[in-house]
Amino acid sequence: MLKDYFNGQANLIKLKSRLPSVIERDMGKGDKKTKRGKIANNSYGARRPKKIKRKPTVEEKIKIGKKK
Repeated sequence: MLKDYFNGQANLIKLKSRLPSVIERDMGKGDKKTKRGKIANNSYGARRPKKIKRKPTVEEKIKIGKKK
């Protein structure tokens, strides 16, 4: 049983060395490509777009100016 455990660990280490990007990727605060990672890093991108600030139209400005 113990021998199988260590043999499995050796196979896992070999697999990690061949495919590091697939196995070792953390999907969370440290991952720059996820929304959570963007929030933690205070950055924006495709996963976390910035909110678009729109200018008020002329009609909206007129309505704001009229107070009853």
